[in-house]
Amino acid sequence: MMSPLKRRVRASHTFRSPVNGRCGLDEELRFCRPTCEPTCSDLSPVCSATCGKAVCMCRRGSVRQAGMCVPQTACRFFDFDFAESKPMKKKHFTGKVPVAGARIAATDTAKMVKHKARPPPNCGQGQQFTRCVCDATCHRDKVCTSCTSGCGCFLHHVRNDSGVCVPFKDCPLPRPKTMPTSTVMFPHATLMRLTKNSPAHGEKSAKQRTHTKADARMPGARPKARAVSIDARAPHSAVVKHGKSGKKTQPKGPSPPGFMPPTAKHHKAGGPPASRPTNFGPPGVTPFLLFRAKRIRRKERALRRLKRRLRAHRAA
Repeated sequence: MMSPLKRRVRASHTFRSPVNGRCGLDEELRFCRPTCEPTCSDLSPVCSATCGKAVCMCRRGSVRQAGMCVPQTACRFFDFDFAESKPMKKKHFTGKVPVAGARIAATDTAKMVKHKARPPPNCGQGQQFTRCVCDATCHRDKVCTSCTSGCGCFLHHVRNDSGVCVPFKDCPLPRPKTMPTSTVMFPHATLMRLTKNSPAHGEKSAKQRTHTKADARMPGARPKARAVSIDARAPHSAVVKHGKSGKKTQPKGPSPPGFMPPTAKHHKAGGPPASRPTNFGPPGVTPFLLFRAKRIRRKERALRRLKRRLRAHRAA
């Protein structure tokens, strides 16, 4: 295994000194370190390692860009220029086509365009390089219909009256109770595309309709409860027909009420009853026998207490 001092690392030539013994975001304090750090423009440089004064280096997976450590996946957000194209000699293709339907150009010369990295500008205090700059101020929100790349404020930072990015808590008084926000509006074409793809208001999709029908056919699904109307529960008046004449007359006695509560139906064997019946003991014991036995036991306890008091009185 090679010594860390002799090991060659991939890096670029920028460092940052710690402030009060602390490093910034995605940085770590290193004593034995390489002499350079990787950047977005040079992800794989080779340099030697050394030990000496402690410096802040980017952690593994991050690169130094615009004076701060950013993930390598964020390098695609930085601007690059196109350099002059140079002709190259033709090379015959000897391998296999990787994808079905792919074609090979039959030209004599091919051109390759190099991407020359242009480092972003060094941003000031409380700023960082971003692809879309839309910063709110201390006293009002900001709505942007378009944005460009440049130096923008950090998270939870706004611009004061002088145009400097400061934390919202450092804004001069009086200030709003909530921090102003910045919003970037989508283009009109994007909104039209989203509206076209989304279902109309009050219209269900085919998947939702199919799912609703399938739920209704499930064996475990319960039908909705139906309330019994008063007219269905009201009994009809009793009518008596006399003899062959067939004349309808009302029976003697009081007429039944117009509304009667529903009668209790016998429970079917499909499930448990609505309420558990009262337990009166072994089979054959009625409530009358149960309560009479309780009265007898209560009188026997009272008689035993009276005998104990009588014996205590005689002993005294």
